[in-house]
Formats: sequence, structure tokens, C-alpha cells
Amino acid sequence: DAGMKVGIMSSSRIVAEFLKHVGEMRSVEVTAMCVRPQSAERAREMLNRAGLPGAKLYTDEAAFLADGDFDFVYNGTANHLHFEQAERALRAGRNVILEKPLTVRLSETQALFDLAEQSGLWLWEAITTPYVPGYDFLRRMLPEIGPVRAVTVNFSKYSTRYDDYLAGRWNTTFDPACAGGALMDMNVYCLHLVTGLLGAPQSALYLPTVGRNGVDTGGLAALRYPGFQAALVSCKDSSAPASAVIQGERGYLEATSMPNSLERTRAVIGGRVIDGPAHDCFRMTYEFEHFARCWAQNDREACRRAAAQSLTVMSLLDELRRAIPAYAGA
Repeated sequence: DAGMKVGIMSSSRIVAEFLKHVGEMRSVEVTAMCVRPQSAERAREMLNRAGLPGAKLYTDEAAFLADGDFDFVYNGTANHLHFEQAERALRAGRNVILEKPLTVRLSETQALFDLAEQSGLWLWEAITTPYVPGYDFLRRMLPEIGPVRAVTVNFSKYSTRYDDYLAGRWNTTFDPACAGGALMDMNVYCLHLVTGLLGAPQSALYLPTVGRNGVDTGGLAALRYPGFQAALVSCKDSSAPASAVIQGERGYLEATSMPNSLERTRAVIGGRVIDGPAHDCFRMTYEFEHFARCWAQNDREACRRAAAQSLTVMSLLDELRRAIPAYAGA
């Protein structure tokens, strides 16, 4: 018995990554996939490449939700589609794993969690950060560095779609109508990392780099905590080495890897270096194995704790997005 059966919505890049590694997820079995009719051929190729020729392919969402043989819908569609699609899945009695960011605004996220709770269903945000070994290492080592005095995180990568954007060719990545931009796509990981370890800030502001259509191609999120500040930089218009540093009076914690994987972490305390754990599988494997384990053990409290963290991040995203011209008043 594979454990948790999953029906996938979308054939997006994140879904392609998931399918590439689903074979190492011992507790997860993909039994179905739903895509738009024009994506059906590509989706079938993806399933075949993943060694899943038996997975049923749907091009009709209603039929997929009504009779698909799966325990959870995994939704990897574009950000602006998340809310309505997840709501339909929940109303159809389906448990949902929804890619980050859960929705476009806090009110939508709250509505989905309320609906899931009222319906006795599960709703998880697919955000890899809290489930990788490096995150647990940083959490355990945090008390050792003494009072925190500064935090800096940089998660930046020149987007494969940025040249298209500069040339005036449309894509969802830089379209505000699709909830695109650096804050929603990349800084969300930095926010999950910092608020997951240190709690919600007292206040926050966003200083965006604004493109011609008012979207943020990059930006700095500044979070104010009692006794320290956190600076979170994410850019899609330029690249930099990924890094995260939490400075304390007795030492510091460091990740020299992306905040969505935290593959290389260490603690430096009083000159002593303690290396964090290495990965033994792909970053998404940790997250999906966690979901499967909680579901098998009926650990609803773990799901509620994750929901509370997702709401903390969505609340911050609502606040920070007001500084982006394309989202002002939205």
C-alpha cells in the first residue's frame, strides 16, 4: 500500500519537478492528473516519463473531482487560480495540497482553511521550507546563539521569463493579474523561513524594484522585531548566491543554500562550527512524506499548526504588497 493517493492539477514546472522525484516518495502514489485539453499530450508524456502509465488523465475538472481515485488533490497551477480551484475541490469533498502562495490574499486563505475545517477536510500549503532537515537544525540551534540581533536572507535568481518580459512578451511570472512578481514567487520562502523560526514581526514594509507594468521584479522586505531587524531580499531580475544568516550575541546560524531547500546549514557558536544535516532525498519528498505521515496518523494538529503559519505569511504578504504599484488597492 503506497499510503496517500494523489491526483495532480496542472502540468506546470513545479508539477514536472514533483513527477521527476515522485518515485522516491514511498508513501505517495499518483493515480490521476487533470490538465487543460491543449496540455493533455504533454501531461501524458510527463506521466509516462515518471513511470506512471496507469495514472488516469482528465481534461475535465468536474469529472476529475467527482470520480478520480485519490485522497488528495495536489494543485500546482498559477497563483491567481489557486483560490477558486481549491474551493471547488474542497466543496467536492476533496483534501487539498495547494502550492505556495496559497492564494492571492489573506481573506481567500482564511476562507479556504475555514471551509476545510468545517468540512472535516485537510488543506496543506506546499511550501518545502518547514519540512527539510536544515530547517529543523536551525530551529534546534536557535537558542544556542543567544538573543537575535540581525537577520539577512537573499533568494534571487534571474528568471527564465525575464527576457520575455523585457521584450514585451506576456507570461504569468510577471503579470500582476496572475499574482506574479518577486514577492509572491520567491520572497514567500524567505518569509516562511524567518517567521517560522522567529514568529511574526511587529511591523513590516516592502521596498520593491518596479517594472514597467507596476509588478515587482525584485525587492527588499524589512521586518521589525523586538531587539532586531530582518532584511529579506528576493529578485527575479538578477542573481546572487542564496544565503540566510541569523546573528545572535553568542554566535550565528547560516544557510548557504536556497531557503526552499536549506541543503547547507551550519551553526557557529563561540568559534565552534556545527554542520547541519545533509539531504538524503529531493526537497519536495520531505514535504509530501510529512503530509502522508500526518494523514495516516490523523495528526490534524500538525495540519492546523501549518495552517496558522500559512496565515501568518499571507497576512504579511497582504501588508507588503500594498507597496507594489500594480497591487495597490487590490
